[in-house]
Amino acid sequence: NEPLEQERIYNESVLIRLLPSYELLLNRGISEETIRTFKIGMGQSGKLKWRLVGPVYNRRGQIHGFFGRWFKEQTPNEKTPKYLLIGRKTNFIWPCHLNHNILIEKRKLILLESPTDSLTLWTCGTKNFNCMFGISLSGTLLNYIISINPTEIILALNRDEHNVGQEATQKIKSKLLKFFDESVIRIVTPPLKDISETYQKLGKEKVIELYG
Repeated sequence: NEPLEQERIYNESVLIRLLPSYELLLNRGISEETIRTFKIGMGQSGKLKWRLVGPVYNRRGQIHGFFGRWFKEQTPNEKTPKYLLIGRKTNFIWPCHLNHNILIEKRKLILLESPTDSLTLWTCGTKNFNCMFGISLSGTLLNYIISINPTEIILALNRDEHNVGQEATQKIKSKLLKFFDESVIRIVTPPLKDISETYQKLGKEKVIELYG
């Protein structure tokens, strides 16, 4: 049998390479305090060049991955993915390095699709969430959720044109129902495309009303 490949851990010093370019997030209402808390910056090289990049920490406070968000407007023929991830997404429990104790205290967890929605909720003062970096619930994140044993789990996936988020929500709910009573799980789909757009167009009060 071949040995399992060891997960790569990155030195904190790599964050020096990120430019302090915050305008794109500030224009979306994300606070500078939030941007600095999550150590977001502009990538200058490699796969994440010209993307807004944030480190993904594991539960031991080590960087074991990165996410990069592309903000440039694209033509219909361009295929640049909105998000790129470095590291094993299936091992990500983000941002547990910042909010593990909050989740334990509140016993309420909100599951989100994207880092942008995560930064939006944090800016609004709601910090009891985990980001799935997509529309599937990994085994690692599921095990983490079971370990913190929330009394309420809110599924807040996007409102998509082709119901992708809604279909994924039902699959995640089915997965959770193997371990939690149905009364624990609530579906709170954003009234607009996602939490970020809801925040920008309907305001902080609406986001807090739904998820606060």
